[in-house]
Amino acid sequence: MRSVMLASIAATCSVACGQVVYQDGEFASGTWVIEPSVSGDGGSVSAVTSPTGNPGNARRVTSAVNARAGSTVNGFHRFGNTNATRYEPGTQGAIGSVSMWVDVRHIDGLGIGEGVTLAIKQGQVVYRTGMRYMGNSGSWVRLEVLSVRGDEFSRVDGQPGIPEFSAQGQPIRFGFFTSSETPGGAFASITDFDNFRVEVVPACKADFNEDGGVDGSDVGAFFAAWESGDADADVNADGGVDGADTEAFFALWQAGGC
Repeated sequence: MRSVMLASIAATCSVACGQVVYQDGEFASGTWVIEPSVSGDGGSVSAVTSPTGNPGNARRVTSAVNARAGSTVNGFHRFGNTNATRYEPGTQGAIGSVSMWVDVRHIDGLGIGEGVTLAIKQGQVVYRTGMRYMGNSGSWVRLEVLSVRGDEFSRVDGQPGIPEFSAQGQPIRFGFFTSSETPGGAFASITDFDNFRVEVVPACKADFNEDGGVDGSDVGAFFAAWESGDADADVNADGGVDGADTEAFFALWQAGGC
């Protein structure tokens, strides 16, 4: 019975622990939505599908910033509008990290080019990682935002808080965030985006303290959570914290991974 149970756990985990991928390089009408935010004199952000991709279609984003110094125009460019294009922690498992790749090309504008980064939406709140600036060479540049944990995101609205990556978290949608700021004087920044890809890596229950390794410290972290009845100790995801979770945890831990 024990060997059958461990085999069942291993089989389930081999599916549940696989990466989940969201990607798009065609940018069909209706697949993407912009959620803008502005400050100072503000401005506007818009986008169209362009045939000048890398290759094929691209998403051309225009950020028009008004005159007063310090005015900014931000946009969360959200991918997808179906259940298949969002991640459901409650059924797909807790998230360990998120990575994004997207090709970016400066078309027109001033300074160091559009600020771009990975962004997500959970509930009604948008979160982003640190901004990257793509320069103004006019050549395609690959932006990589790799292995970002939940505590590395911040709210776009400036309020405190981070996304909930546990199995109790609300569904999450993915996209990229753009930002343009004027030092003074109105201008427009035009940027092409192509080959958008996001990979979600489910949390590794064996690495219970999430330090990137599987060792004795994970055992201590697990038992501290288990003894307190913490929901994170529900390793077998049956809705309760009990002896079955210790067996499930040690099966994963002894295997040295997820």
